[in-house]
Amino acid sequence: MSIEEKKPHNRIAELRKEKHLTIQQLADEIGVANGTISRYEKGSREPKLETWIKLADFFDVPVPYLQGLNDYTKDDKKRIDKLRPLLYDKNKKLNWDIASKILNINAALSLDESIKEGLKGANQIIDILFSHIPEQETLEEYKNIISNSKLPDSGDELPEPLSSYITILSLVSEMFFGAQKGDDVAKECIQKIDNLYFEKYDPHVVHEAHKRMKKDEYDNKK
Repeated sequence: MSIEEKKPHNRIAELRKEKHLTIQQLADEIGVANGTISRYEKGSREPKLETWIKLADFFDVPVPYLQGLNDYTKDDKKRIDKLRPLLYDKNKKLNWDIASKILNINAALSLDESIKEGLKGANQIIDILFSHIPEQETLEEYKNIISNSKLPDSGDELPEPLSSYITILSLVSEMFFGAQKGDDVAKECIQKIDNLYFEKYDPHVVHEAHKRMKKDEYDNKK
């Protein structure tokens, strides 16, 4: 029988105590119940993407560091400048340990930036794409799909559905600019998207489908 790998423990409690904060004080800062913070610290509940970012910004640390996935903080960025001169010895031979350390630091800090910029960018795109929707609460539901994403345990990739959302939009953007440059295949793809969204878009059908989805969601929670 295989032994299940233990999930890394986050650093929420550790950083909270360093700031001499009670669970209630941290909960007030983040805008959640104190019982929720307690469950986060024990690992019995997983924060959503938006909450991870709020906590990381509050403690001024990268999200992966807060999750306990690596040991790299913003201070490690300064270490890279000190490590670079040590990359090669006097015989110009590469020091693989130093190179690996630099790569790991860069990867960890780049992921943190990608997570935060990804969420910010996704929300901005949703505002633009769905600005014609009059119901503000419906727009917020779209944003909640992204903000409620769960960060993967591996810590080396963006969460779903944020990753898929950004990938699809980047592909569509690439096709759009390809069409502007005269690419016939890109033009055809953009035309199909245009027809689907603008010619076949029926607000009544979408509204009814949305009602059914909400009803199914309610029924499943019973």
